[in-house]
Parts: sequence; C-alpha cells; structure tokens
Amino acid sequence: YVLEVSLSGDLADQMQAGIILAGRNIRSVPVGGSITMPPGQAFEFSMNFNLPLTQLIEQGLQSANATTLIDLATQSGEEEVPAPE
Repeated sequence: YVLEVSLSGDLADQMQAGIILAGRNIRSVPVGGSITMPPGQAFEFSMNFNLPLTQLIEQGLQSANATTLIDLATQSGEEEVPAPE
C-alpha cells in the first residue's frame, strides 16, 4: 500500500493539497449485488483540494470559537466555567 500526501503553493495565498492511496485488495470485495472484485485487484483513490490558506485558518478559528460557545452553553449550572483565554 502507498499513501502519498502533497502540499504546495504560497503560504500567504493559494495552497494545493492532495492525498493518494494506492494498493491491491487482499480479499474479494463486494461491489454490488452478486458482483465482487477479485483478490489482488489494484486500486487508487485520490483527492485534491485548492483553497486559500488564510480562509482555512479563519474558518478553523471560527469553528473553535463556536465549539467553545456550545460547550459553555451546554454545561450545567453547577459546573465551574473556565475563564475565556
């Protein structure tokens, strides 16, 4: 099996990330109905992403802030709430 991860681009602008997983299945794999993929069949899955790095960071920070708010809102009144950082 091969797992390849790639990352390239300008850190202040557009970034390209890619993931490739390639190999051969060990056992037969049901594909649908009575059809099966025989053992030893080669496969390759790949995914590529093109997004601005700054947008990813901003979305990650917004998600982290939303999670903190949800955690604070769902705590029972008896628990001590930590001070925000």
